[in-house]
Amino acid sequence: MKKILLLVAILLAMAVNSQTKIDRKSLKAELKQEILAELDKKEKVTTPLIKRFELKGYGVLNYYNYKWDTDTEKRNAVDAERLNFYFNYKFNDRIRLKTELEIEHGGTGVTK
Repeated sequence: MKKILLLVAILLAMAVNSQTKIDRKSLKAELKQEILAELDKKEKVTTPLIKRFELKGYGVLNYYNYKWDTDTEKRNAVDAERLNFYFNYKFNDRIRLKTELEIEHGGTGVTK
């Protein structure tokens, strides 16, 4: 009896397995057709120029508040020590232009 049940179980498993086999070539062709149809449907969206452009930056700005009581010749001063600007432009998904403009104090540090 156990042998018959085992044989029936094996035959059922083979029958189920044969019904679920997938034809790879037809599945591949079907998927390819669906993907091509979706790509044809997809509308090309153009990004406005303002959304492709990006401006970032940082800097150091010093404010000096001198006391007039001790030195009447010195006045309050604002000094832009360092300013960095980053300009980025995205032409498409693969090509981007990234630039940097850096403004700093120049010279050798010696004044006359």
